[in-house]
Amino acid sequence: MNPTDVWNKMFLNLDNVPQHEKIGWFWKQVTDLDSIELDENAYKKLSQIWSSVEVFFKKLLATLEGELNLLAHKVYIRTCEKKNKFESEHKGLSEQDVEQIPLHPVAYEWLEDLVNFYTQEDNSTLPNIHKAVSPEFTATGCFHGVADVTVKEGSNKGFALLKQRLKQCLFMVPEDFLLVGVADYVGQIILRGKEVLTRRLDYITIPELDLD
Repeated sequence: MNPTDVWNKMFLNLDNVPQHEKIGWFWKQVTDLDSIELDENAYKKLSQIWSSVEVFFKKLLATLEGELNLLAHKVYIRTCEKKNKFESEHKGLSEQDVEQIPLHPVAYEWLEDLVNFYTQEDNSTLPNIHKAVSPEFTATGCFHGVADVTVKEGSNKGFALLKQRLKQCLFMVPEDFLLVGVADYVGQIILRGKEVLTRRLDYITIPELDLD
């Protein structure tokens, strides 16, 4: 199945975008279109992943055209505004050397939140996930045994094993592939939320951007 078809079925509307559990405090501030405020912890975390953020936006912009590309540009501008505003008001913090966090641990933290969200029993998006998985789908070597452990030892053990296997598989994926996958994911969010994002970002004008 085409990965884009999977995203289309998962995100039938913007309300299906997951609300992150462990790092929601961070993503909520970074993706809040109505504010350019970041607290100190959010700024530090954004600074630690900033090199990956910039590469990600290059990938994202390369995959979108027309109005969607314009919206992605505006989201990038908004993200820069948040970072720049904090740095202009906290010179001491902004001048400190920040060690960049590799992409794989960041991606796993994000993926773990997705798994936690989509496996909640009261999650109204579960039917959409079921539609997204082809009936012919068979588990890869990474996930063999997860179902057996779940049946024999309980859902907690099975869930823990599932996340362990996800982490193993994720760290085997080249970084460039990860960025492409995340860009596709975010591109679908922008597509599904096009009308809402257009209204909320209408005030942003596009200057000459240099993302090279």
